[in-house]
Amino acid sequence: MRASTKAVLMAVVAVLAAILGICVPAICAEQPQWKLSGDSLFKVYWQTTLRVANETNLIAGGVLGPLNLEGRLRLTGSTWGIPSDAIVIGPWGERLDKWTVSARAGSLSLQLGDTIVPVLSGMYLAGRSLYGGVATAGGRLGPVAGTATGFYGMNTVSSGLSISTHKLAGGAVEASFGRNVGLAVQGMRAMKGERQLDMGGARTWLRLGPVNLNAEVAASRSGSSSDLGWVALCGAQTQVLGGMLSVSGQYTEADFVSLNSAVAGKAGGIAEATAAWSGSVWRGKNGGNAHLGITGRLAADNMDGSLAARTAKQSGEGTLTLRTGGWLLKAGYLLAHEGSDEEPPARDKTSRVASLEAAVPLRLGANVLDTALRGSRSTTVDDMSGTTVVLDTIALAGSAVVGQTSCAAKASWSQSAKSAGTRKRDMECTLSLSRPVIDKLLQAGLDAKAVDSRSFKPESGEIHSLKDALEAALWLKYTPRPFVEAVAKVKGLWGWYGPDSEKKDFDRYLEGQVRFRF
Repeated sequence: MRASTKAVLMAVVAVLAAILGICVPAICAEQPQWKLSGDSLFKVYWQTTLRVANETNLIAGGVLGPLNLEGRLRLTGSTWGIPSDAIVIGPWGERLDKWTVSARAGSLSLQLGDTIVPVLSGMYLAGRSLYGGVATAGGRLGPVAGTATGFYGMNTVSSGLSISTHKLAGGAVEASFGRNVGLAVQGMRAMKGERQLDMGGARTWLRLGPVNLNAEVAASRSGSSSDLGWVALCGAQTQVLGGMLSVSGQYTEADFVSLNSAVAGKAGGIAEATAAWSGSVWRGKNGGNAHLGITGRLAADNMDGSLAARTAKQSGEGTLTLRTGGWLLKAGYLLAHEGSDEEPPARDKTSRVASLEAAVPLRLGANVLDTALRGSRSTTVDDMSGTTVVLDTIALAGSAVVGQTSCAAKASWSQSAKSAGTRKRDMECTLSLSRPVIDKLLQAGLDAKAVDSRSFKPESGEIHSLKDALEAALWLKYTPRPFVEAVAKVKGLWGWYGPDSEKKDFDRYLEGQVRFRF
């Protein structure tokens, strides 16, 4: 859990006091130069009750002798939903949402507060956020340049409705031996309650003539277990036929454990291989060109044969992009298959996705209409269950400036159909208009959105469920000074539900916001 607001404020004050104490000689010798900037946004919302919220961001930076210092704060406050760690004054609750203090002197740096883990690959972490401290030191010895990084704090990752928090401690040492060879050694320890995870590994990169090589090995051990899990991967890139060819392979042992569940091992071990090529296949005289990309992937589990069956995945993807005369056309096709080798197989699924995209500027008199179109069809056939699912999507967008009026519109349509006869259709349209009323002092606009979603019965084709919604908003923006901006908005929402649109809802509310920049 993050520390309370009072504890955080005390920590910030202590760190700043320590920095100032260390830099007393520099302060006496040279007058410090400080800069303060930030913004504060107040939001007002009224439907049945008045609600007010605020977010303030402050940035302070300066130079104290050899040190470059910077501090960042984000304060949030509101009259509702006040968290337990907020400072409450009457109906208002204010809390310190995020803070960061950093100090740099040459190749040395220190960051405290809400920061990120600048080292470790995706083999170790699913997210790099860190509430704690990161220290970095760099140097050079002849042709060898090196950097050492250490970190300690809390790592929090959100996935859907779940939030996972671990206490991390670790570091990495990276060295570059000239321009063609590099090596990094890294490791960490993650704690959650009584559970402990230790991870470590190394990665290297090497250039041999026209070929770039890279490799990484990571190992893990969970708790008091003596089982050591590991993962190894390697890759190469080089120029072939005027394009870039990339190949890579990875093997994940069954006992490998990581905070990133997407790369954790599974029983039997997992092997993966990927090959990709991309490059220009045509160049025109007037700057037009065609670009082709091809990717193939193979993956399989149960590589050690410890399980009764093996599941294999194969996929191939190709894209062709054509640019000419301001037009952009992109076509793509993906074919994927997943199946198991037992008799009869438990899995046998094939997926096909075809897509087409276009971006075309159209000239309408003295104005230009920027249009974009995308269409796709996805077909999934499951031979084991005998079902087929087809998903069609079409999206169209356009924007233009007519006189002083800016216009933007979007429309999308999608339909999902199953072999059993069930069908679902969704449509959405949006429109945005804005124009100045008094030069740059006052602007007005209209935002509107219409949504239609309905499903149909498999046999008769009659409507099974229906949901229609219409949302419209009128707004005014007042900018008397570059550092002050005020927006007032009136919004209405209409909804119809049920097979016959019998149930109706209507909501209306006012929104306002004022932003100060300094």
